[in-house]
Amino acid sequence: MSGGPALKDQLEKARKRMEEAADRFGLNHPAVYELSRELDELHNLWEQETILHQREDEIIYPLRMQRTKKRSKQAMMEAI
Repeated sequence: MSGGPALKDQLEKARKRMEEAADRFGLNHPAVYELSRELDELHNLWEQETILHQREDEIIYPLRMQRTKKRSKQAMMEAI
């Protein structure tokens, strides 16, 4: 599986399938659970290909920038 736009498309399709299954069968249905696991695997792959390969001095999780202050990796490690 490749990254970039193709991976984003796969993520979006998996999310849509999971939402449709949840609407049809309910959140606790085994089909929804399996689709959720598929979505998790795709998300993990996306995270590996995009976030974890950023330069060390960049923000680690840019998706959270709207809710939290920007912090460098060094500042985050010092906070631990």
